[in-house]
Amino acid sequence: SKILFKLINKIKPNQLTKEYYLTEIIEIAHNQGLEIDLINVNEYEIIGINNRFELAKAEKIAQKMFRHQALEKGVTLLDPETTYFAYNSIISKDVIIHPNVIIGRNVKLEKNAEVFSFSHLENCIIKENNKIGPFARIRENSIIEKNSKVGNFVEIKKSTIKEKVKINHLTYLGDTYVGSSSNIGAGTIICNYDGFKKNQTTIGNETFIGSNSTLIAPLKISDNATIAAGSVITENVPRNSLSIARKRQINKKNRSIKKKT
Repeated sequence: SKILFKLINKIKPNQLTKEYYLTEIIEIAHNQGLEIDLINVNEYEIIGINNRFELAKAEKIAQKMFRHQALEKGVTLLDPETTYFAYNSIISKDVIIHPNVIIGRNVKLEKNAEVFSFSHLENCIIKENNKIGPFARIRENSIIEKNSKVGNFVEIKKSTIKEKVKINHLTYLGDTYVGSSSNIGAGTIICNYDGFKKNQTTIGNETFIGSNSTLIAPLKISDNATIAAGSVITENVPRNSLSIARKRQINKKNRSIKKKT
């Protein structure tokens, strides 16, 4: 490789196209008396890429290779042709991946994890026995510990989810720590951005967040706390507390709006 980089600097631009051709190195090496040899390789390993069509062709070849490697390792791909991997994906044996899943860069899936359809993972660690999706998005710097469930239409970014956590649907967690055995109800939103910076939210162990709750960071919800459904939480919640942050319902008798018939 040291010789290669020295020779690259000696390549002159083509007079017609003004492009630099890597193949010119062969002649330059010969003129310098360097030893030149041949090796046999598969054609797909050295195809040229000069436009978007050829790039797509190369990507298709790479994806076929990634899928073959995963299947040989013991990964179950229910529809291999619709599963997409990054070059550095680490997928352990006995992982199950359903159709139409994208595994982006720097993803590690550990044994017995299962990823359901239409999920997109990137730069994250999914540990053993987790179930992800369908329609889940796990973003950068997130860790999902063992035996947790991240369900449909859940997005997680820069967060740590500990063991046996349930986040079943329609939730956004950003810059958040969730303690073990907690339950995050449907429609829970972490408001982590105040217009200037991202703020951290900590949710303790065995904590229950009711559906349609809004948690405004920075915030700490301690162990075994309960947040009532529909609450907007702006202050820290002590351990073993029930927190309700909503106006009381008022029913006015005989005031129903008459409907047109």
